[in-house]
Amino acid sequence: MKKLSILLLTLLFLLSGLIWSLPGDTTRAAAAEESFSALFLRGASLFSGVAYDFTIASKRGSSSGKMWMASPKIRIDFTANNRKMSSILDSQNQSMYTYFPDENRAMKLTYNPNNLPIKSAEAYIKDIAPEKIKELPGETYDGVWCRVFIRQDDRYNNLLSKMWIREDYGLPAKVEVTETDGTLTVVEYRNFVVGPLSPETFILPPGVKVTDMSGILNRLIH
Repeated sequence: MKKLSILLLTLLFLLSGLIWSLPGDTTRAAAAEESFSALFLRGASLFSGVAYDFTIASKRGSSSGKMWMASPKIRIDFTANNRKMSSILDSQNQSMYTYFPDENRAMKLTYNPNNLPIKSAEAYIKDIAPEKIKELPGETYDGVWCRVFIRQDDRYNNLLSKMWIREDYGLPAKVEVTETDGTLTVVEYRNFVVGPLSPETFILPPGVKVTDMSGILNRLIH
């Protein structure tokens, strides 16, 4: 469960770290010729801003939320176990806020980006070994044509991942992860909005009590 949670969180933050510029014009014929790596890098080229809703569901429970990205800032709002939380990350200022709206409080952490396991898009593609990814027949999902890929990852107890990648953006519409015991976790991404985002999206509401816990994250990593 711990490894699966890390994998799913990595998937969410992977999107947040890679979506940084608007895609150029593409056609069905041109996109169909793209390799998985090229399609992935096209998704990683989104820059001016993107937002989407996501859900994560399995027999262990479910959570849902929304993510906004506009370099160098990221915001994730989500609900799990009936508790609302927000995380706001600013890589330029090297700061992260965890906000609890129902309690009107937030925690602030500063971090050293060199201590975080964040990779470039190219490094990530090399790490996942695209030669191990098999393409299945494409299909329409949630009203959008998707390329479909499957991969078995021996680094995570042979987790089987099936990915529906939107052909227009090069971003996931759906990911299914099957564990060796048959447990299925489904991650869905919907309501994509591509374009400039309001700067206020990444600012805490006025009057929130902030506790500065700077330095703790770096000490925990070390």
